Amino acid sequence: MVCQIPKGAEVLCVQVQAGKACLWAIVDAFAPLEKRVFQIYETGSEIPSGKYNYIGTFQTCEEPTRLVAWHVFEVLNGH
Repeated sequence: MVCQIPKGAEVLCVQVQAGKACLWAIVDAFAPLEKRVFQIYETGSEIPSGKYNYIGTFQTCEEPTRLVAWHVFEVLNGH
């Protein structure tokens, strides 16, 4: 997933809010936007080789009883 966020933003965490995954960051609202790439993987998924920065984990409830953990990484250097 490619996001446009203010340049130099410090990503803090990812959590679920109102049933949706949300990413929080400290930003300079006046800074120009830059593209940053994030990937989300379900627990047990293979993560392709590359350079990543772990952001955090959030959980969702799929179906009535299936709890799923998702792990968010920022792709470094756009790779």
